Amino acid sequence: MHIHQSKSSAARSLSRPDLKPVILRAAIVAALLGPVLNLANQWGAIRAGTIDALAAVLFFSTPFLTVFISQLVAYRAAAREHADDAAQIGLVALTLRAAAIGTVLATFNISLLVGAAAVAGGEPRSLPIALAVQSLLLPNLFSAVSQYLTHRRLRDRWTSPSR
Repeated sequence: MHIHQSKSSAARSLSRPDLKPVILRAAIVAALLGPVLNLANQWGAIRAGTIDALAAVLFFSTPFLTVFISQLVAYRAAAREHADDAAQIGLVALTLRAAAIGTVLATFNISLLVGAAAVAGGEPRSLPIALAVQSLLLPNLFSAVSQYLTHRRLRDRWTSPSR
């Protein structure tokens, strides 16, 4: 016999998500993407033995923070959607949430890069274009993917019978 979780109990359980799996998923993404981003962006510096510490930290922290925050926001939005049939969260809302989260984190990344360049005596114009573009685009991509996967996972959990 299969029992479906009621909407109100599902919404209550999702409004305060268990942080352990959220942190674990964010850490896995950061552990997989951090080294790839570091190698792709600092290959010359790694070979020369002069790694930019701020960039290295950003390459790990950006995927982690973006996925972590995106999952928490998706949990709350999905719980509202599930609690109220009239509040259907569509692709546009999901995309706007992802863009908002990604833009906030991208702005933070660029601010850190510009601040680091200023402290080092350089100018914002001295920032590598590829690094600046990546700092703007990747948080939006990570957020969109995380929002979509979290929302889909929760929707599947509600519609599948409990055991």
